Amino acid sequence: YQQGKEVDIITLADKLKEKDPTVGLLINCAGMGKRGVVEDKSIKDLEDTIDINCTCLTKVTRICMPYMINKAPTFSKRNGPRIINIASSAAFLPQPGFATYAASKAYVLNFSRALAYELAQYNIGCLTVCPGPVKTEFLSKATDNKESDFTGIRAYCVADPTKLAVASLRASRMGRKMLVYGYMQKALHVASKILPTDLILWIETLTMNQTTSEREYINVYSTEPTPAITVEKKEEKVEEVKEEAKEEIKLSLTTSGNGAGLALTW
Repeated sequence: YQQGKEVDIITLADKLKEKDPTVGLLINCAGMGKRGVVEDKSIKDLEDTIDINCTCLTKVTRICMPYMINKAPTFSKRNGPRIINIASSAAFLPQPGFATYAASKAYVLNFSRALAYELAQYNIGCLTVCPGPVKTEFLSKATDNKESDFTGIRAYCVADPTKLAVASLRASRMGRKMLVYGYMQKALHVASKILPTDLILWIETLTMNQTTSEREYINVYSTEPTPAITVEKKEEKVEEVKEEAKEEIKLSLTTSGNGAGLALTW
């Protein structure tokens, strides 16, 4: 998928039409993201993230579907064609400082889970995989080579790509619709269902050793445009925003605690 052009998509469609194969397994694992607040990212970075993570995945899936559906009745439910779409645990919650990526993965998660039910009538399985950090070159590219290793709490939950691939294929063969990979990601998934989003984001800013600037922190919790802040007043402003966030979280816990629900899907 070259800079928004559909060169590769059209080539794939033409090849499939020419060969008329049986697509037994489709794995959509291409993805990208650029870390940083939205205002600091170029339009191209944002567009590329959406194109690759959402648009391309959707088009490739749709192009391949006829070559799975037409042949699916000849297979048993267990041995039928399968789709594996790689989402992320970032899909569970908004991520200030990684907003477009997290939103794009939320799309992958919801699109794939709906697709699993639509294709069930054809004995076609669709698995959504939601890992946390994986030991690849993704972080280097996401930070323009400024970081190469995960830090903070993320350093303790980095997944081995080979083990993740094996687990994904196994889950697909078992007919599962969703795989949340890793104990910490499972805990995050549960937390995202029962805790207020503001609380989780606040805890993350306290526990993660990230490169989130004070300006970014202020933008997370303030609905007003961030004014110009002098160096002398910056620390004072940050502490003020933290206190406001604490009060908002207390209010959120008070008002939403009775309506919490729990859904375990791994």
